[in-house]
Amino acid sequence: MKEHLARCAERLCYAVRYLANGSCGPQEKLTRMYRDTRFGADEPKAAVNIAAMPSEQARKVIGQICSLSEAAAYALGRQSNFER
Repeated sequence: MKEHLARCAERLCYAVRYLANGSCGPQEKLTRMYRDTRFGADEPKAAVNIAAMPSEQARKVIGQICSLSEAAAYALGRQSNFER
């Protein structure tokens, strides 16, 4: 189980790094992250949902992804490289 969590945490960290390095708006960041990393690919309507959300909601989703990454890293005894 810990190995599975570690893989999930690595995917989250990759997604967070991708989001942090983008210079475009929040909706575009999510769209590109989904397209390039396939993060969230288990959700069949992810691209449609991202395209339909307002920028403020996209910012909140980005914040949730970052918080989840922080929590996963903490639970696995790692320090995150992402700072807000």
